[in-house]
This record gives sequence, structure tokens and C-alpha cells, in this order.
Amino acid sequence: MIRGLQGGSDPHDLCSIKIASNLIVSLLLGDESMQKCFGEGTGVVYRDVLSWLQSSNTQLQLSGALAIANFARNDSNCVKMLELGVVPHILTLLEQHVDEGDVSVQHAGLSALRNLAIPASNKVRMLEDGVTERIRTLLRSDMPPVQFKLLGTLHMMVDGQEEAAAVLGKDEVLLARIMEWCEARDHAGVRGEANRLLAALIRHSRAPEVINAVTKADGVRHLISMATSEHLIMQNEALVALAIASAIDIASMQESFREGSERALAHTAEDAG
Repeated sequence: MIRGLQGGSDPHDLCSIKIASNLIVSLLLGDESMQKCFGEGTGVVYRDVLSWLQSSNTQLQLSGALAIANFARNDSNCVKMLELGVVPHILTLLEQHVDEGDVSVQHAGLSALRNLAIPASNKVRMLEDGVTERIRTLLRSDMPPVQFKLLGTLHMMVDGQEEAAAVLGKDEVLLARIMEWCEARDHAGVRGEANRLLAALIRHSRAPEVINAVTKADGVRHLISMATSEHLIMQNEALVALAIASAIDIASMQESFREGSERALAHTAEDAG
């Protein structure tokens, strides 16, 4: 049905495409049916899904990205899809929707990239392919769902990757945006992911240059606030990052601790009021 109706503009046909592509995505939620459709990267459904990523139909683009995210639910599939070259298609799709694009497509595309980046071997390959540089264009997005997924994707990309964390941790534009999102009081998810990425840049890079950059960007006060979070995982991540930073550059951290603590307490009092 989808193959026969692609390229048309009739409202009934577009409705049929939406229903059919949504059905395919739903079928991929089951592990067994998903593996049958994937067929080790040679399945008919998988090949069709790749063509959806390159379609001019926004609904097919969305369904294609969601389908890839569903296929990327185990390491072997993720490795195989990377070998087959799926990532450039997703990046091109994301770039098409950067300015006034479809938020749902951006969200789905980033979800697919995040899932693909879970295996350690894929992280290295994706970094070599310049994934982090290309998705940085989404930093200018004002849509919280996109911001949230972008932060989570970057977090996954630097997990255990010292070089990637060092490069991103010295990026002034990225750090400035992270600082803005650490203040996102209207979206707790964005605020939490921004803080976690900030801590991750220090934890995984262990680089004096990153610590200096975070300190210069006024990031220490956010880590201090994060250390008082009600979520134990966030507390732990913040404390580890602060301990690493202090061990590497105690001199610059002493002043930052004092100023950061005062500002964090002021913000806490303001929130309580």
C-alpha cells in the first residue's frame, strides 16, 4: 500500500500512508516480529524503512526514524545497521528539519541515533563519522522535546569516550547552551539532562581544559545544585564530577566552590520562596 501511494497528494492516500506506516512501526515493538522484519539487514521491511528516511513525505520520515529506533533495540542490530550506513541518512533527515522543521521527526531521529550509540564499538565509529559535529546544529532549537533528546544523545555519545568528552567539554557554544538549559525551570527533563551532560563531560574527559572551561562558563554552581538533587543517581554523578575536578585543579575549584555554593543557595531560597 505504501509503495503504491508514495508521491501522491490525495488526502485519502496520505491518510492511508499514515495508518499503514504507523502499523509497521507498531509491529516492530515486538522483539520476534522486529527481528523477522530486520532479517539481518536484508529484510524487505527494513529496506523499505530506509527509503522512508529519504522520502519527501514527513509522515514516512517520522515512521522511518521511529522504525530505526525500534530496530536498534539490541547491540547486534545496532552494529549491523551502522555497517550498512544508516547513520548518514538519519543525519541528513535531521538537518532538513533544523529550521522550522517537524519536531516529531527531530525527536524520532535523535532517539534512533541515541539507540544506535549504545554499543561501545558504535560510539567510536559514530564519532569518527562526525556525528557530534553534525547534530550540533540542533543546539539552536527552542523546542524542549528536541533539546531533551539532543542532550540525551550527546550524553550517550560521550559515555566512556574520553576524547569525545574532551572535545565537547571545551566547546564554548555547547557549554553556553548547556548553561541555559540548566536553568530551564519550565522543563525539568531538559534541566536534568543538561546537568547530567555537564557532569559527564568532566567525568569522562578528566581533562584540566574541560574543568577550566566548565568553571569559566559558571558550571560549578549547577553541579553543586545537582549534588543536592532528590535523585540519587544525579547526586552521585555530580559528586563524582566535583571530586574529579577538585583532584585535578583544586586551586581554581576553591574559588568556584565558594561562589557556586553561594549562588546555588540563593537559587534554592528563591525556589522555596
